[in-house]
Amino acid sequence: INRISGDTEFNTQKLLDGGFKGEFQIGANSNQTVKLDIGNMSAASLGLTTTNSLEIKALTKDSNLADGTYKISGKNLVDTNGNSVGTFDAASKKITVNGKDTVFDKAALAENAVLTVKSGTAEIKNTMTGAATKLSSG
Repeated sequence: INRISGDTEFNTQKLLDGGFKGEFQIGANSNQTVKLDIGNMSAASLGLTTTNSLEIKALTKDSNLADGTYKISGKNLVDTNGNSVGTFDAASKKITVNGKDTVFDKAALAENAVLTVKSGTAEIKNTMTGAATKLSSG
């Protein structure tokens, strides 16, 4: 989606990156036009989510982190009851549970990311930031 939004163009004019503003003649007279602005159509602008799955057997085995759903809240990893079960460091992409660190080097962890643990595998869902942009007449 990001490549399409960044590369789609007509007559060297980018169409989906948020910079397109056009006016079209729709009638016989000079003042019969329609203006069209197309907002940014990147994944973040559309409010899409991304999912990363990775093996974390060391995390569940060494930390006794039970199967379940957890959420990153500030610097904490919290369970469904809101209890802190570990800490999160955004800069190093590290989750610490019971003194054991796990680094998610291929995952983009962010505030409100949801971590689901099941049978030694974690699935992380992040909601990408950015407001969805709608087409509107000018």
